[in-house]
Amino acid sequence: MVEITYAPLQARWATELAAIERAAFPTAGIPDLW
Repeated sequence: MVEITYAPLQARWATELAAIERAAFPTAGIPDLW
């Protein structure tokens, strides 16, 4: 895992985290956008 570069790892983490947040809190991001 040490050999994995940070850019793809962070992109993956951001995608996974966003998906989890949407699943757990479907309306969490909506008020922030408006």
